[in-house]
Amino acid sequence: MSWWIAYKNREDFALDQREPGSATDLSDSAGEQFVAGRDAATLLIERGVVGPEGKEFGITISGHATPGHLAEDGSSPDSVTVAIYQRNAQSGT
Repeated sequence: MSWWIAYKNREDFALDQREPGSATDLSDSAGEQFVAGRDAATLLIERGVVGPEGKEFGITISGHATPGHLAEDGSSPDSVTVAIYQRNAQSGT
């Protein structure tokens, strides 16, 4: 199952407190990836490696999950991508 979610700013990211599958139609495997992706994004932002405190960010988390994280012949292997981009205050992008 492929999935993705995008947050336009830190506030949207912070307000999204859903549990895996509670507000989305995610399988157990995809829900695990979603939570791990959010944890990774949180850590990167808190450590300041994508910009100092006070900067605004856009955040996208996506992935592909197979049941039990076991890809079979003919199916795509599991993956998780976390993208965080510092928004330009002047242009809003």
